[in-house]
Amino acid sequence: LIDPTMAEVESRRRLENAREEAKKAGTWDDVAGSVQNWIDKALMPKVDWRDQMRRFAKGTIKRGKKLTRKKPWRRGGREHRWDLPGKKKRKIGKLAVGIDTSGSVVTRELAQFLAEIDKMVDYTDIVVLMIDTAVQSVTKYRKGMDILVEGRGGTSFQPLWEALKDKGYYVRGEDGKPLFIPAPALSNIQGIIYFTDGGGAAPVTRLKIPTLWVATEKDSYLERELKEKMPWSRSEE
Repeated sequence: LIDPTMAEVESRRRLENAREEAKKAGTWDDVAGSVQNWIDKALMPKVDWRDQMRRFAKGTIKRGKKLTRKKPWRRGGREHRWDLPGKKKRKIGKLAVGIDTSGSVVTRELAQFLAEIDKMVDYTDIVVLMIDTAVQSVTKYRKGMDILVEGRGGTSFQPLWEALKDKGYYVRGEDGKPLFIPAPALSNIQGIIYFTDGGGAAPVTRLKIPTLWVATEKDSYLERELKEKMPWSRSEE
């Protein structure tokens, strides 16, 4: 899913050329079926993950209108009156973006994903949750914000859904006991995007909020579980 390096692009080109030469030479049928399937799958067109994220956000988050004196009142797109308030689009819901900060997620991939979030905030309100085996932070994202990647432990997807349900999350207090941290920013969440390498089990808590999983690994354990446990979500790789 994530943008390939130049070396990966060159490897793909060579593999594709080798397949075409084998077909022309009539030797493709001599290749083992499992190897053919692996090559065909490796050369399948990749989805535009940025486009998928934008479509999901724009199609999921509701928008409304509010009165404003900064725009003129309009009727039929022709008549303008500045003595009456006009209407301005406003964001009603918010998008929760969970970021898998476990040690197995590559830093380069995280940087590309965060760069896309910075563009998406132009048309939707975004709340970013840094998560490995627990929620490390909840941040109402603002354009150009620098976000510290916290975590780098194991992987668990369950904490995001618990945080949305409880409108907060738990940390270890000074006395060693769980301390609940309220997170008002998690109210009115209408969509979830979760960025991960897919190395974990699907969450147990079920909140029927439209969910897009942005996975960096194909055929992950998570992908197989999602089809059974969370049929209302979808994954893009």
